[in-house]
Amino acid sequence: MEDRTMGQPFGQTATLTREGAVLVAGMAFWTGRIISSQVDDLTALTDRPEASHSALWLLDSHDGRTARMIVTDDPDEVLPVRDGGTASWNRIYCITHVDDMLSRRRCMRIAAIMSDRLHASGTRCIPPAAVAEMTVDERDDSDMRIFAAHAMIALTASGLKTGWNEE
Repeated sequence: MEDRTMGQPFGQTATLTREGAVLVAGMAFWTGRIISSQVDDLTALTDRPEASHSALWLLDSHDGRTARMIVTDDPDEVLPVRDGGTASWNRIYCITHVDDMLSRRRCMRIAAIMSDRLHASGTRCIPPAAVAEMTVDERDDSDMRIFAAHAMIALTASGLKTGWNEE
């Protein structure tokens, strides 16, 4: 098992642990967790207990310019990404809670927030269709914004290429 800590913007740190083919990212005082693997190791990822919680799955393309989002509490819904399609996915990230505390609706809100952030970074983001229909009272949204901000830091530490356009 390999542990390493990487400094991130805003003085925050993400701790990365490799558990077999799966990379686990977490941050001190953050209630979330990000587990990720290469597409070829998707089964190892979906077999983990965190994957059975409600989660936002983020598929990163080989060139780091396209991200596809899937919100589900059933990892089997993510398995078909192996079967091809129009995009070539390189790495898969599961953004979830350490316990089973994120509802599907809250995951959708995280997806909407992160979709905006990824679009702002110049990345083509393919969110679930329901994200566009979300209407959430911003007063009740601060915890999801904080969760999404921490998720972006942990994703960057995990190696997410999205938004790192080198042109």
